[in-house]
Amino acid sequence: MATVNTTRPRDFVGYGENYPRFTWPGGKRVAINFAIHYEEGTERNPLQGDSTRDSRTWVRSARPENERDLMQEGEYEYGTRVGIWRLLRIFKEFNVPYSVFLSSEGRAVEDGGL
Repeated sequence: MATVNTTRPRDFVGYGENYPRFTWPGGKRVAINFAIHYEEGTERNPLQGDSTRDSRTWVRSARPENERDLMQEGEYEYGTRVGIWRLLRIFKEFNVPYSVFLSSEGRAVEDGGL
């Protein structure tokens, strides 16, 4: 684990008016990076053997926490069933380079065939 130097003073000034000047290749003024954060399939769910379902959702469920909630599951499943494929299709159609960041989605990636 990384250690944090807690004695170093904070810098609220930075470069001030003398920030470093740089140029993008070809004189471009903006760089855009498309990054997909693929974070599906990590929620708790009794169907997968968890004692309770995940409580971090947009809509609060009236179902007991130890029971499945199909509305909640649908919310989480959208990314793997529809969302990621829609993004990949658009990036391919317009020949846009992109990066994908995965975060503990082994089960979702394996089950989704990615």
